[in-house]
Amino acid sequence: MSLTQFIAERDVKAALRKAFPFTGPPLEGEPIAPPLTRHYALVGTAFDYLLRFSLQRTYTHAVAQPWIAELATTLLYDELEATYGTPIAALTVQIVAEAKDRVARYMQDGEPSDALLWSALLLAQIDPFVRMGRLHQPFGIVQQLDIQDLRQLLALVPRSELSSQTVCLLNPSFGASALVQGADVDLILDDCMIDIKTTQYLRVKREYVDQLLGYYLLYRLGGIAGAPEQHAINSFGIYFARHGRLYRFPVAQLVREEALPEILHWFVRRARLSYPQMF
Repeated sequence: MSLTQFIAERDVKAALRKAFPFTGPPLEGEPIAPPLTRHYALVGTAFDYLLRFSLQRTYTHAVAQPWIAELATTLLYDELEATYGTPIAALTVQIVAEAKDRVARYMQDGEPSDALLWSALLLAQIDPFVRMGRLHQPFGIVQQLDIQDLRQLLALVPRSELSSQTVCLLNPSFGASALVQGADVDLILDDCMIDIKTTQYLRVKREYVDQLLGYYLLYRLGGIAGAPEQHAINSFGIYFARHGRLYRFPVAQLVREEALPEILHWFVRRARLSYPQMF
């Protein structure tokens, strides 16, 4: 189970919504970059990789964590080999190595080549093994339309809004991530915590807000990996990639500081019920 699964538990969801009431604003707009295939989750994960590569190239102060896909080929390699056999396990290692070469080339020339996008899609096929214990199926196959889809998503990125002056953390985890057997947020740009959505629908769903709240509670419990001392999160953001639109709102609109100690205490106790082996 992960943070996403934890906050979907009925009592956890109810507690968050009671402690942090929120009404999403009515947003309007059709997707500028509608999906070209039905590989929604795969393209979404690949775009997460691609956007992080882009930000890493743009900002010299960016701090990148090891890729989720890379963990499958290092920490979880034996499990991967036992589940899928040596040829598939070896293929994942090759995919990660090739991706590193292509990202290094991109850092030098700034050209988001088809090969780079291809690698992002293959990395996205490995990610589910770390998060759910299985590779994406079919594995190792990339469709040209998915590459085109990634390219149109990349072209939509509003560089002035997804910008950083001092802090740029790419897919960071939290000091308290172990409470929920792992959690990592897409982006921290200065004082804003951002979750990326590749949905076709321009709607701030309550579950999106709950996800940000889960991250925020972990941050308040143990800080964020790679963040400088005294760094504070003052705003939340949801980036709707198919609309090229960042919806941003202040933490104070959602979180009442006086209510935080009680919900933090409850959050830790409830996590211990779900993950007793972690304590």
